[in-house]
Amino acid sequence: MDGMGILRVCGLGLLALSLQSANCGEAKPAPQKEGTAMQVDVRLKVDIQPKPDSLEISYEFVNPKDQPVLVFDRMWNRAKKAIDPEWANVEIRGTKALISRSLSKKPVDLSFDNPPVPYGREVAPGKSVSGKFSVALPLEERFGFYNFVRQTGEWKEIPVTEVAFALGWALKPQTLPPAVKPVDVGEDKGLLLLPYEMLEPIEKLVISQPLRLAVSARAKR
Repeated sequence: MDGMGILRVCGLGLLALSLQSANCGEAKPAPQKEGTAMQVDVRLKVDIQPKPDSLEISYEFVNPKDQPVLVFDRMWNRAKKAIDPEWANVEIRGTKALISRSLSKKPVDLSFDNPPVPYGREVAPGKSVSGKFSVALPLEERFGFYNFVRQTGEWKEIPVTEVAFALGWALKPQTLPPAVKPVDVGEDKGLLLLPYEMLEPIEKLVISQPLRLAVSARAKR
């Protein structure tokens, strides 16, 4: 395996990614030291399977911490009035693609009431949650506020050689606003919808090892 190991992403930026030749990668960020205490980090196992017209992504998020965390991988489709089973953000930087399920951060110069926020699934200490979805090929760059961020430019074909997956998560806040109540949506039980202002500063990303994969993509440039 080449490269620099697992890196983190902040906001919409795609950082330099390490390389992995297999389809299945596991993200294991190194423990971070705060004072004299070592902070055990979360783990993400990902499998990316290329199909003729799509990428099938399966993942498992593991919480080794001694407190519950929230995984933000469920998004409500307002038009369909249901959870979108294929929801994902896609960002293209150079020849790298990052597919993620996480909060899309609002541009600082944009006035927008009630920005879209993904539901959080609670993961108890020592437990895990999993997910599976497909992304159509060619990949098309998309994320929250995309039309605002990419106000100019034309859609262009971009060759992609590396694909990685990222998942948004955060420690479950000890106190929640009175309006935030667990809800059951389909097979998901106890989902939490945090206010944007509460989620934005606490969400982190864990990123898988990228897969060396040649696929086509489209993005405004």
